Amino acid sequence: MKQVESVGLRVAGMPGREEVSLKDIAERVDRSYEYVRLLSLGRKGPGDFPDPLPFTVGSWHAKLWSWPDVSSGARSTRSR
Repeated sequence: MKQVESVGLRVAGMPGREEVSLKDIAERVDRSYEYVRLLSLGRKGPGDFPDPLPFTVGSWHAKLWSWPDVSSGARSTRSR
């Protein structure tokens, strides 16, 4: 990805990967942002929320997760 960005292009996504924010996750599982944030910190739920993907653009750091990584646990969260 850094090679692509070094020539002035921006990577918007990669096939087979879907990056989501905590807000996106909350919307998809019909839970509040705060609840999902606490899940991500291990303060709610079983404590097995996946780590965020390494993602940096310049000096800006974003926390994004792989939807496939969180979706199986998110489905079980929805039923709680």
